[in-house]
Amino acid sequence: VYDQPDATAVNAQFDRLIDGVTELGHHAEDGVPAAGGDRQQRIEAAEILDELRRRLHADAARAALALYRQQGCDGVVAFGGGSPIDLAKGVALLATTPGRGGFSIIDNAAGGTIGAIVGNVGELNNAGVIDGGALSAIDETVVYNSWTYHAGWTNSGIIRSASTTATLATLYSSVNPLTNSGTIANSGTGAAIEGMSNGWGLTIANLAGGSISTAGSSAIVATSINLVNAGTITGDIVTEPAFGTYFFSIIDSTKGVINGDVSLGSGNDLVYGRYDGTQTLVTGITGTLDAGAGTNILVLAADTDLTVSTAITLPNSFQRLRLAPGEGMTMTLTQGFVAPDTIELDGYGTIINETAIKTAGQAFVIPYSVSGEPSLINRG
Repeated sequence: VYDQPDATAVNAQFDRLIDGVTELGHHAEDGVPAAGGDRQQRIEAAEILDELRRRLHADAARAALALYRQQGCDGVVAFGGGSPIDLAKGVALLATTPGRGGFSIIDNAAGGTIGAIVGNVGELNNAGVIDGGALSAIDETVVYNSWTYHAGWTNSGIIRSASTTATLATLYSSVNPLTNSGTIANSGTGAAIEGMSNGWGLTIANLAGGSISTAGSSAIVATSINLVNAGTITGDIVTEPAFGTYFFSIIDSTKGVINGDVSLGSGNDLVYGRYDGTQTLVTGITGTLDAGAGTNILVLAADTDLTVSTAITLPNSFQRLRLAPGEGMTMTLTQGFVAPDTIELDGYGTIINETAIKTAGQAFVIPYSVSGEPSLINRG
């Protein structure tokens, strides 16, 4: 890696370098001609990266790292001043020592542009553009030298890549969510968002106007996910691998759309649906919904008064219906409603039954895992 215009000086430095290497015991069998050999042969034994700009851009680091890996290089040597030295150090670090530091806060204002980010990020506020190009836009990695507390990520701008890896890779947002009202996109085959594979799940709020998409198959891949979607997600949602019933997913896309399939793991998963007067609740999922193993629950929540006058059909792989009226709201079960099985209750509103409820076991139950305290009034 060099930026010196003086070819004679560069050649002289290169000769001294090769002589020093060979004196340490690296001979022709290692791909480096012996000392005193033809200079052209000795230069051809190395990969040369020149034409550096004085002010480095992330593209230069990507190109140098790609060349290093493509040619199977053993090391990096810089000739010249600050630019080639900085680039050489960056390539050496990325190629051989994947341990990372962390970023407590990254603020990228509107109009700002950042290239690929590698390392743990505690708080992200992005209103500009983060463009990973052929790399992930942000890769938190699984190997790091420090860990910053996750205080949540907010994106109102654009986070994008054109990569075989995820745009947001190895993301940790189990406690504090990723909130998106902008665009998170991968125009390559990789996912838009991929969580850590060690059991930690993802918490994502995709607000109205927010877009999460991939040109590949899966938009979001995680161990488990807590997703509230009021925007648009293009691509499948996949939770893998299964870690047992302790890890479960919650999908609420009743105010948004998921253009793809949703495949969940072996936990007791919850998927929210919206009542439109028919037997099939509207989940906002255009593709196939497969909740996998476990006792999976279809949740009918309401933030307004609601009357249910038809049977509710459970999708395949679902075992229970849960009713969850919002605080101060009333959900009324009238003539025509048919319970699919035991009905779970949640929420902080009131449920009024005006019809006949027939089940093989309990008619109503409040699971120990819910926090709601609904009122139940029976008039049927």
